[in-house]
Amino acid sequence: MQQLLFFLAKRKHFFLFLFIQIIALWLTIQNKDYHRAKFVNSTGNFIGSVYKFASNWNSYVGLIEENQTLLEENAKLHSILMSSMFKIGENFKQITDTNSNRYTQQYKFTDASVVNNSYRNRNNHITINKGIKHGIKAENGVVTSNGIIGIIESVGENYSSVISLLNKNLLVNAKLKNSNHFGSLSWPGNDRNTFLLSDIPKEAIFAIGDTITTGGYSTIFPAGINIGVVDSYEIPSGDNYYVIKVKSFIDYANIKYVYIIQNLHSRELSTIEKSRNTK
Repeated sequence: MQQLLFFLAKRKHFFLFLFIQIIALWLTIQNKDYHRAKFVNSTGNFIGSVYKFASNWNSYVGLIEENQTLLEENAKLHSILMSSMFKIGENFKQITDTNSNRYTQQYKFTDASVVNNSYRNRNNHITINKGIKHGIKAENGVVTSNGIIGIIESVGENYSSVISLLNKNLLVNAKLKNSNHFGSLSWPGNDRNTFLLSDIPKEAIFAIGDTITTGGYSTIFPAGINIGVVDSYEIPSGDNYYVIKVKSFIDYANIKYVYIIQNLHSRELSTIEKSRNTK
């Protein structure tokens, strides 16, 4: 307080001058129509700019909320698509609603935001803002509207760690969309947008530009989710299988929102497969 009083006392002449200038300006504005009009116009522009900034900010916040709502709605829509349903019986040819006894839901989609994303390493991971309390479990698939992202590795109360498709330890079942020949998709590690699809037999017929999708031969991803397109291919010497270079639909350096896929039949499928393997 003493320092403030000392500061004001030291500069008392300046503050007195400033006070007189403000009084003079105010009297001029009050008594001169021209100056009053200019002042109102200037302050109006300033206030208008403030209001414009506030409006833009509110619109920005509104867009964030609207985008979150759209993500949630998209997750619900994905969950009721026919590709997320499991048909009961073979005698029914059409469906009137997804709650009938003709179909049961197999895949559930949950939206999430990316809070951390690595893509420059040999083994990359992604962190998302959904966890145990949201029903997320290890080995749930993670996708976007453009393709697959990876698989849930570990789950916390509010967050989960995802093994990115940009990881040497991750293999994904994939197929040629037009021929249904399937193989294993892996990341060679040198280009974040390029993958390798192996084990495609030489009898398969396809062309550069053909679409690669998930194969569906796992409990993690439904069949038919886009991955990328055929960029080039070859049959190594002495081999009978293609090695196909796949150009991804996704830019893995720019992932903001994802969908987590939960296979509601995964426990039953795993039990069946384990019992078969023990025989």
